[in-house]
Amino acid sequence: MDFVIDYGFTQIVQFPTRGPNILDVVLVDNVHAVLNILHHPSFSSSDHVVVLFSLLFGNDCADSSLKSNRYCWYDANFDNMIGFLESINWLHVISSFPSVESMWTAFCQILKQAIDAFVPKCGSNGKPQSIKRLYPRFVRKELFKKRRLWNKCRSQPDNIIYRTLYRECCHKVRHSAPLKKHGSLKS
Repeated sequence: MDFVIDYGFTQIVQFPTRGPNILDVVLVDNVHAVLNILHHPSFSSSDHVVVLFSLLFGNDCADSSLKSNRYCWYDANFDNMIGFLESINWLHVISSFPSVESMWTAFCQILKQAIDAFVPKCGSNGKPQSIKRLYPRFVRKELFKKRRLWNKCRSQPDNIIYRTLYRECCHKVRHSAPLKKHGSLKS
């Protein structure tokens, strides 16, 4: 439970998996990466239902050059990335490639271009090479609240109310508006 709370994971199985109980666990750190989660009847001699889920990105989506680079997603310029992706003539991209495989390759290349252009790479220590993070005021307040709730969870590990509040706060911090760079920061 400490690991789940420390790393902000969320349990996405919301239906009974054995009798009336939820015993099977699927933990994710980004609930938006899960496209769907379904249950199917059990197989063989198992008394648990089968839990099926689909992720937005599988291992085959990430190109090997993306895996070797470390990106600082907190410092990404999402506004410009959105503008870049909106400027793509997607109808032309779809009609230019006859097979699904070639279309997928083109799509991944466009995403890689967007990432390389608008997401800075981190140094070897995992920190941005030259960009200092600045957080808007509402994010700083949420981070302070999260830290305070974490201290309460540590001092009273059996208190389910603090754990729930902490989990909600983690979710809120994680899904706050994209952080902006120094030049466009208004807080």
